[in-house]
Amino acid sequence: MVTLKDLIGVFRTHSKDLTKLFHIALKKIPYFSKGKEVKPTKNNGYKFELFANGFIPYLKPEKVVFYQVVREEEFAPVKNEPGNPQDSPDTARKMLSDLHKGWLISAGAKVAGEGLCEVDSRMSYEGEGLERFKGKEIKLPAHVSF
Repeated sequence: MVTLKDLIGVFRTHSKDLTKLFHIALKKIPYFSKGKEVKPTKNNGYKFELFANGFIPYLKPEKVVFYQVVREEEFAPVKNEPGNPQDSPDTARKMLSDLHKGWLISAGAKVAGEGLCEVDSRMSYEGEGLERFKGKEIKLPAHVSF
């Protein structure tokens, strides 16, 4: 596991190399004008971003483990603002909802309607234990819990 101490060590040891890892992203950056906050509708500024995976080559090998996973089941990045069609809270929420719908359908439930679906994490962590919904109809939107 990578700790804050590890990252600080990487910064101290490789600070000149790390400047190459930054990339420029065009973003909508709120600002103040005449004492009022302005939230732009178009990109108006640059942000310098650094992704955590850029540090991997600088870490001790025993600190790094890679997993190959099914993206739709394990990875829903949130890098953009709500309403953005890619990598936003909205797309992450939909991916999780689709995963949970799939769990219920695999357990034999009939999922009907439109909307989001959430299986309470106390009930199932990865689709197990949902057999009680076999043959039952789940009307969306739904929060499935005990």
